[in-house]
Amino acid sequence: MGPDETLSSKPPSMPSYWSLELAVQGESVLGKLRAALREARLLFWESAEGVVTAQIRADRVDDLCVHLERWLDSRDLDACRARLVEGGEGSDPPPAEPLRRVLARHWGRQLLSLLAEGRLRSRFQPIVRLGHPRSIAGYEVLLRGVARGDDLVPPDRLLDAACEADLLLQLDRAARRCALEAARARIPRGTIFVNSRWESLLGGDAFVTEIQALLAELGTPAKRLVIEIGPGCPAAEHDALERVVWSLRELGVGIALDDFGGPGASVDLLRRLRPDYTKLSRDLVQGIERDPLRQDLVEGLAAACREEGAAAIALGVEKRAELRWLEVRGIPLGQGYLFGVPADLPAGTVGLDETSEEPGPGLPATD
Repeated sequence: MGPDETLSSKPPSMPSYWSLELAVQGESVLGKLRAALREARLLFWESAEGVVTAQIRADRVDDLCVHLERWLDSRDLDACRARLVEGGEGSDPPPAEPLRRVLARHWGRQLLSLLAEGRLRSRFQPIVRLGHPRSIAGYEVLLRGVARGDDLVPPDRLLDAACEADLLLQLDRAARRCALEAARARIPRGTIFVNSRWESLLGGDAFVTEIQALLAELGTPAKRLVIEIGPGCPAAEHDALERVVWSLRELGVGIALDDFGGPGASVDLLRRLRPDYTKLSRDLVQGIERDPLRQDLVEGLAAACREEGAAAIALGVEKRAELRWLEVRGIPLGQGYLFGVPADLPAGTVGLDETSEEPGPGLPATD
């Protein structure tokens, strides 16, 4: 190269890196963490004190978070203490905190772009009429986010992120639109169950107007839509929630109480709102065939539902023994992996092998 010749291009920039440190207790959790890091194809180091350290390229942090959430359940995420630091070691590293919070903060940073770019997807899970013959009564439309690598982000992590970034109402609104658009394309008939946070309903007339406008825009009859209201609404807001529910009823929209019998659920709301459906908590349903205490609780809640004119939906049905107990007690509806997992294309029939104790053919044990 002569003295007057110059390089025609700049050298490629080096990728930026993040550093993840995790303090893990328990060999079981450590084993799952190792599996997650190996699946993400990351190099990692373990200290004698039980601290696991990995370095991640900035463009692969989403991918790492997805793998951690795939292998670690909620208790594991709360038990692991973690730091995720941009650029590796810093002069003043942040304090360690539960891994769940670290992941929520990361997705919170990504949430605005995820919403702006429409990176939300809907999955459909059947709700089944119990007894004989069994048939599909409707579908719950469930939210998933799409990470940069096209992996799906589970809904509880999106909600954690929305709370962290103060974007809960924006996410809720975008999720409703995504659900109804997907249902219009894939479920031409039948009942559609869509989740809404109780905080959203406290928007009052604005919430009702939004629902009315969205249904009109998409050409969806109001009688097809059931709004599921999650637990946790404080007693001081019950009057306001009741007013909105009755306004929705005037449109023809159905109402369901979600996770009834779980933490934050309210019998007062059942009596005041008189919902069309009440979803019995999966924590009560799973293993119910061998737990007399939960049997008494479910029978009592189902009786309260009948008194208020609400059809009970048993959540989390995964085993035929659970199904048999529910059907003998006259629970009218069920939802769970035994009938079908959340899927991109809604099931047309009940996915249940009558000779098996496990989920129907081709259905995984977890979502």
